[in-house]
Amino acid sequence: MDIHITFMENYISISCREKNNDENANRVYYDITNIISNNEERYNATVRNRKLRIQSFCISLGIILSYIMFVIILINKAKLPTSLIELLSQKKYLLVAQWIAAIGLGNLFGLPYMKSLYKTIIPRARYSHYSKLGKKSVYKDDIERFTSESEVQIGDLTDNGIKREKIEKIYKLTKIIVLVQIAISILLFLILK
Repeated sequence: MDIHITFMENYISISCREKNNDENANRVYYDITNIISNNEERYNATVRNRKLRIQSFCISLGIILSYIMFVIILINKAKLPTSLIELLSQKKYLLVAQWIAAIGLGNLFGLPYMKSLYKTIIPRARYSHYSKLGKKSVYKDDIERFTSESEVQIGDLTDNGIKREKIEKIYKLTKIIVLVQIAISILLFLILK
């Protein structure tokens, strides 16, 4: 069977030839056209709200790591300087310290993973303007071009659908972790003196 697919600027050319069975060629042709036409919207919530999804993952990972860090600190409390022990005894400061540790540790360890998931999914940046205040060039997502093109999952883009699903599954779990931790922190902040 010979299959030739050509991607042009405004159309896709597909030709399938089977020497012995035209039915197989038609099946392959329609399978390919269905895959291409059923691609989800490229600029969906996964891409539009990527900062929220990335930070949700990073903070939830940081929360877990900060709990581990504080357990280790409490186990080794006898070896710590007295000034640090006094600081740890002030519970409200401990809550603030946990959030600072959660954000720092989460971004340190979680950001590279999320960037690897988003690497081929996000739109390319284009030059927007020069900021005199920041003394640097400012780039923004090229949304018009991104939405005008279809995401054909071939080559580097092969597993973009899988990455999008993984990001959404991670987000569903991590947003619950963050919301629960926020509720716990508010409750403890009101209770503790």
